[in-house]
Amino acid sequence: MQRRYGRGPSKLYYVGFSEGGREGITMAQRFPNDFDGILSGVPVINWVGLMTAFARIGDAQLGEGWLSPQKVKVVQDAVLQACDQLDGLADGIISDPDKCKEAFDPAKLACRGENEPTCLTAPQLQTVKAVQKPLELNFTLANGNHTYPGWGYGGEAAAGSGPVGGWVNWQTGATAPALPPSPTNSIAWVFGSGAVQYFFARDPNYDPTKFEPSKLAERMKEVSALMDSTKPDLSAFSARGAKLIMFENMADYAQSPYAGIEYYKSVQAKMGTAKRDSFSRLYLLPGVDHMGSGAP
Repeated sequence: MQRRYGRGPSKLYYVGFSEGGREGITMAQRFPNDFDGILSGVPVINWVGLMTAFARIGDAQLGEGWLSPQKVKVVQDAVLQACDQLDGLADGIISDPDKCKEAFDPAKLACRGENEPTCLTAPQLQTVKAVQKPLELNFTLANGNHTYPGWGYGGEAAAGSGPVGGWVNWQTGATAPALPPSPTNSIAWVFGSGAVQYFFARDPNYDPTKFEPSKLAERMKEVSALMDSTKPDLSAFSARGAKLIMFENMADYAQSPYAGIEYYKSVQAKMGTAKRDSFSRLYLLPGVDHMGSGAP
């Protein structure tokens, strides 16, 4: 740019999504003088918490808890029936996932006898709970975190592969989880079991089904300090007039959108509402999956 235009750039901007979104938040936290504006979408900011939650969800499905694509569709249909009209419009999109948590009770899908196609067995209901229930650790990761939020509702049976799609792609897979993971297993199980073996235990022969976070706490803290972008103090970034825009897709099952929401609230708690709002914004997109395909 210096050679072509005779001067360098007057402004520098960063745009990234998913891991790239995490890297954008990292820049604001650790290198606050490098960019004038950052757009961070669906950022994987609490990486250690997410991988631990992934391992828990996969482990819940190793026995009889696996949710086949057909059973995932059962969950989605029930969610839509209970929650689609909560915003006054039946459009196939859960626009108020928080209210849906109160309106939808997965226990109503419990099988009363045999494992029928339109119901969920007790182990399958435990899998649903594993997706929805926050992860609680008995030790503290970087920046005081000891939890990872559960997911919301909507888009469970969304089609897609790679970085898009709902539960089948990310949380449950086309086939039941296996050891070692197969290509048809969920991305969550591939990522989560791999993180446990290679990042936390640092042993390729470690059995992720025996994973107890407290026994690997010191290593998980070490990885968290390297990987997690959860520091709430963005005062150096804001002091130079830089701006931050974040967005979360509420039907994202690659990472919980509530992780970004909670981070945004932590910035408010640290810096105050007026200060946070002077340089940053968070936008929520209902019915949209990890990389933005959205509801059909």
